[in-house]
Amino acid sequence: MHLYAFGSVCRGEIARDSDIDLLALVSGHDDRLDPAKYSIYSYRKMKAMWRNGNPFAWHLSRESRLLFAQDERDFLGSLGQPAPYSNCHQDCRKFYGVYLEALSSLDRDMASGGVRSFSNLPKYPQYSDLFLRWESWARLCFPGMPR
Repeated sequence: MHLYAFGSVCRGEIARDSDIDLLALVSGHDDRLDPAKYSIYSYRKMKAMWRNGNPFAWHLSRESRLLFAQDERDFLGSLGQPAPYSNCHQDCRKFYGVYLEALSSLDRDMASGGVRSFSNLPKYPQYSDLFLRWESWARLCFPGMPR
């Protein structure tokens, strides 16, 4: 098992409301790890992400910090630099579709009085996360995207 921290805490961008992002790399299921607290990946999946130049692999390669290594080596460090990202257009189209689906659902709920503001979506945590993390990125890929 390998445990890493990543995200704002590793960039030194700590704020009062910052969380600590934790990654666990495992060979198989491990009951000690709570999926609500860790991003859990198999070694095989992480190697595939590295080979495909997945944006998360790039993110980890640039700012993850090893916290624990069962074998006392830095697994991610041993993978070197991820391959170039080659699925940008495909991923942008996928996220744009998810964004439009979420936007349509929220528009329907707002029209019925169910949601008053996109900035406060406690009833829709999956959409809140989507808007917070992907809207800006999707707008870079699709500048004409509706608001």
